[in-house]
Amino acid sequence: MSNLNLKENWFTIILIVLVAVSCGLLIGKFLRPKGSDLIPEEQTNTPKQKKLLPQSPQTTYLNVSEKDILFPKVGGTKNLLITTDGAEWHVSNCQNWLTYSLNGNELSLQCDNNSTLNERSGYVIIESGDMASSVFVKQSQWATRLEISTTNLQVPISGGTYRITVNTDADDYKVDTWDPCSVEKFSDYFTITVNENAGYGQYFNVYVNVTTNLNLKKTIKIHQKGKCRTCRGTGSIKCSNTFCEFGHTLEYNAFTGYNEYVICPTCRGKGSVECPSCRGSGKEQ
Repeated sequence: MSNLNLKENWFTIILIVLVAVSCGLLIGKFLRPKGSDLIPEEQTNTPKQKKLLPQSPQTTYLNVSEKDILFPKVGGTKNLLITTDGAEWHVSNCQNWLTYSLNGNELSLQCDNNSTLNERSGYVIIESGDMASSVFVKQSQWATRLEISTTNLQVPISGGTYRITVNTDADDYKVDTWDPCSVEKFSDYFTITVNENAGYGQYFNVYVNVTTNLNLKKTIKIHQKGKCRTCRGTGSIKCSNTFCEFGHTLEYNAFTGYNEYVICPTCRGKGSVECPSCRGSGKEQ
């Protein structure tokens, strides 16, 4: 009887121990931090992956089609080509006598008239990302070009009107003239009107110059025809036969034995002949 009780007691003890161990394992599982049953990261063969944030592409080049620009006194417009791999570009500095506009990859610079009588210069700065490029801009205070369509006019006695084109980088020009002609001036040309000439042929000059630089001057030489100086406008001159008197000459008549007046064979009785200079027109040829 006692042996039976002893076996039952051992069985009870073993059962209690097993229940205790199971309960301990179960409780430890619930109390263990989440993920602690995984293999530690440093013990794995997989390298740690770092998450990269997206970054804007960096500008590696910024080129401008021209680095030096010279504007004339009158101003003007210049278009520049901008090439860059940057996401965008902009003008960060511009002179106050310049204006600009952007159109795609083109930069348009507009320069106004220089009325300061001083040379103007400065830089235009273009930037893209952390890169910058500069353009040197200069504007002259003087006109540098003056061209006209002609410097010589041959005008008939009756006169006429002539158009003279003017090509200059000045903002204005002037024409100095006097009688016997008049001038009407426009922006890029002027007209010269020469009056009829009642006298002999004449020569005179018309001067064209820009108002801001007297070294730029053009001269138009005008020759207007007039009356013939040989015949004084009559178209005829005295008979060249030295024996002619009023269209007749004296000749000896063998039958009568006297000198008699006969019609001059040179002028045929007119007493004058056609002017060889004007061919009878009375006008300068």
